[in-house]
Amino acid sequence: MGNCSSKSSDKDANKPTEERLKIMGYHFDQSYRLLDNKKNEYFKFKNQKDYEKLGNIIQKYVQEIITQKYGLIEMFIPLDSNPNDPKCNIFMTESLINQTSNPKSKLLLLIQGSGAVRAGLWARSVCINDSLIRGTVFPFLDYAKENDFDVLIFNPNFNSDSKTNKKIKHNESHGNHGKYLWETFIRNSQAHDIYIVAHSRGGATTTVLMNTFWDEFKERVKAIAFTDAVHGYNNLSNEKSQFLESNSYDWVASNKPLDHPLGTSNSIKILSSGHTKHEYTTGSAYPSILTFFTNKISSQQ
Repeated sequence: MGNCSSKSSDKDANKPTEERLKIMGYHFDQSYRLLDNKKNEYFKFKNQKDYEKLGNIIQKYVQEIITQKYGLIEMFIPLDSNPNDPKCNIFMTESLINQTSNPKSKLLLLIQGSGAVRAGLWARSVCINDSLIRGTVFPFLDYAKENDFDVLIFNPNFNSDSKTNKKIKHNESHGNHGKYLWETFIRNSQAHDIYIVAHSRGGATTTVLMNTFWDEFKERVKAIAFTDAVHGYNNLSNEKSQFLESNSYDWVASNKPLDHPLGTSNSIKILSSGHTKHEYTTGSAYPSILTFFTNKISSQQ
């Protein structure tokens, strides 16, 4: 799907995603858990090549669900690029593209961390070894639909063409990706209340947005849910520190129960995600994140 996926060299690359999964010997059950076709058992690691191939198929599978089940639109950026230039795919609700068509008052930004992970996934390993509920943005898309949000799913790790290594304009880095999305889509959105989920290095992307667009950011952003985030919040002004103290939490990897308080860092209140592994923090903490957002929505009314 789009330029974001790594190009598979196998002969099955153009077959339907579910068929490719079946050929590899797997399927997802109704709970979005990956199971072996023969024994109905959970995934067992065989070799790195098959693991990477499976990860790429699942990435495409997730993005198909985002468009087909949840109805988000796949867009390719930058919008002003030439046809042969490399592009990055992102996903958003239709009303975010066409502001005259039922614009929303709330906007949800979903920003993942660094590495091989692409738009819609928090961690490929969690998708493979646990479930798509914990490893993807699906719970947040359900929440957005139920609460009338527009949605924008970032794709900050897709910075260059996989064949030529040519950098994608405006997407050379996490920060540049975020700034382009703000200037192109977020700024023009009619949503006056913005909610952010930022995992791992997504915290640093959020920092860039806050520092670059501070006057807009402080007026429109109502809540930030960090998950085991890399913040880069050094030498913040008192105004920014107070903003983060009032409007954000960071759910981190910990052996403590979910929401157990763990102090503060750079004015951000730190809570346990209820899981000891970094890559599981968003999938483990999402019920509390959604409660945090719901409480913030109530306070705006």
